[in-house]
Amino acid sequence: MLGTVGAGAALVSGGTRTMTEAEWSKQLRDLMKLYGWRHVHFRPALTKQGWRTAGSGELAAGWPDFVIVRERVVFVEIKRAGAKLSAAQEDVRDALLAAGAEWYCWRPEDFDEAHGVLGIGVGAAKKGGAA
Repeated sequence: MLGTVGAGAALVSGGTRTMTEAEWSKQLRDLMKLYGWRHVHFRPALTKQGWRTAGSGELAAGWPDFVIVRERVVFVEIKRAGAKLSAAQEDVRDALLAAGAEWYCWRPEDFDEAHGVLGIGVGAAKKGGAA
């Protein structure tokens, strides 16, 4: 149940439209709301130096897109289909997982996993989803 994609979606081979990161973000926020999660989302802004996300400290450059809270804290990095983590994002992932945090990288094709982690089956969630 990935929904439809709108204007601005990328085209892949065969003319199939893929979901943009913004569309995927909206879908995840809707899922969080459905299951009673509270969240903070760190969004980049266009500056004179290009797109930047405000933050400081050793982990700022790779900090996850979402920190979500209900009965536990979950860190979520979102990517459009085919996008890879940056070196800074990998560093933050490794630091959070080493500290025992629950961290995931979700792309639109990971909807079922996201639903399982955020939804009714929360007890079965595993730490450190696919990157």
